[in-house]
Amino acid sequence: MSLHDDLASDYALREDLETVSVQDISAATTTIDTSVSATGAGETRNESGDTENIEQFWTIFAKSISFVPSIGDIITDAAGAKWTIASVQTVQIGTVDYQYGCVTKKQV
Repeated sequence: MSLHDDLASDYALREDLETVSVQDISAATTTIDTSVSATGAGETRNESGDTENIEQFWTIFAKSISFVPSIGDIITDAAGAKWTIASVQTVQIGTVDYQYGCVTKKQV
């Protein structure tokens, strides 16, 4: 195991991890990973407090998921709320994917 691989597994030591499911809607057959490690940064609402435009930033750790999340994929959090991925940014350590930063919109 390389140092980059070892560092990419360090997320497991975090105390704020949540187990979520991620549904890959772009696959020919729907793929759902059910034990994905992620952290949520808390819900944000627009200035009017509109409950239909709630966003949340999720960090999904690459070592815990079998595919790269993409726009339109769905995260289901531990409470059962569903979040649609609106954008994804990949963070690498060296050449190893470490985490995926996902801006999501809550499904209502």
